[in-house]
Amino acid sequence: MKKNLITVIILSLVLVISLNGFASADDVKQNIIQKNISTLDETAGVPTWNLGDNWTYNGYLRQDFGPLDLFNLKLSLEDLTFTVENNVGESYQLSFEGFIKLGIGVGEGLITISYGDIFGDLEVDKTEIGIMDFNIDFDGFGKLFLFKLPIGLILDTSCDKPLSPFEFPFTVGDSWNSTAIDFFYEITINLFGGTKTNSNMISLPQAPLYCELKESVDVEAGTFQAYKINLLDIVDIYYNVDVGNIIKIKTNDQFETTILSIELSDTNII
Repeated sequence: MKKNLITVIILSLVLVISLNGFASADDVKQNIIQKNISTLDETAGVPTWNLGDNWTYNGYLRQDFGPLDLFNLKLSLEDLTFTVENNVGESYQLSFEGFIKLGIGVGEGLITISYGDIFGDLEVDKTEIGIMDFNIDFDGFGKLFLFKLPIGLILDTSCDKPLSPFEFPFTVGDSWNSTAIDFFYEITINLFGGTKTNSNMISLPQAPLYCELKESVDVEAGTFQAYKINLLDIVDIYYNVDVGNIIKIKTNDQFETTILSIELSDTNII
């Protein structure tokens, strides 16, 4: 159970900040080219973030399993706020904090098995808006039947190259491959009175991406004109120039057993 929990947490966090695939960007473009896409002259350049800029997100990752996919495992993020703390030099330093909950259920019903506060910091490259490293602390509780037990988690990571789904500047019709990187992590978990530390490396291959169109997108923070960037007809990333960041990430509707949905709920940019 402990090993499964560690695996779920690591893979879920990587999903939130990265995308990966196994085909060329040209293949992606051919898969989408027949769709009705807009043609625009606007180009999305590298955003400039200022001290104190912040973005808040809500979202969840749901994985169905079991007979007829009756059961599901769900990781939810609430009020996850990123704030620019330093913008001097070649990278931005951001802090983040929020609330995370892990549960298992049947259908829409859910039994919480772990929950608590999550906080930490990350470094973002200014030229690619790519994550260079991030550190996470989790301070929460696990539920075992009627018992509530404290859980602590510390995750330290680094990347050999910036981790980003973007290749600036881009516009509608552009396609590119993200950079393959090696993602190193060390995780320490204090669980049920015991402490365990594990370190490993995850290799993320090149991710083929295609800027499909620009459209109006509704999220909790409002309605925005956003570039829709597609990965293999599996994941859609929506980027807004004025916000200077991602406003929405979601899996396509046909992927019913794995559902990822993250959207901007608040920002002080606009």
